Formats: sequence, structure tokens, C-alpha cells
Amino acid sequence: MDYTIFSPDWFTNAGEADYAITQKGHRETGTDNSRKSMGAFISTMVGNPDLHSLLKGENLGISKPN
Repeated sequence: MDYTIFSPDWFTNAGEADYAITQKGHRETGTDNSRKSMGAFISTMVGNPDLHSLLKGENLGISKPN
């Protein structure tokens, strides 16, 4: 089964789409992120199958950059 695990920080209701992605074992570079940021990232993954193939089997963190 193909999968990608997303581990987001705490969600906010901010209207911004600004995020940083980190791989498992690496320290996250930011803080809480917005629901809009998570939606933007997932939309990018769905709309770009080549990116998804690079991230198969990955455990990724998503946070707002500092």
C-alpha cells in the first residue's frame, strides 16, 4: 500500500497558506499552522502525482515557518 503520513502541528484558523515540510527525524522549522496551509499542501500533492511518488512511504511534519 502506498502511503504518506502527515504530522501537523496545532491548527489555527488563520487565512494564510504558508508552510514548511520536514522529514521524520528532523526538527520542525516552525510553529502552529493554519488549516488553509494543510489544505494547500494536500491540494499540491493531489495535483502533482510526481511529487506524491517522491513522498511515498514518508512521514512528514508540516508547520508554519518562523
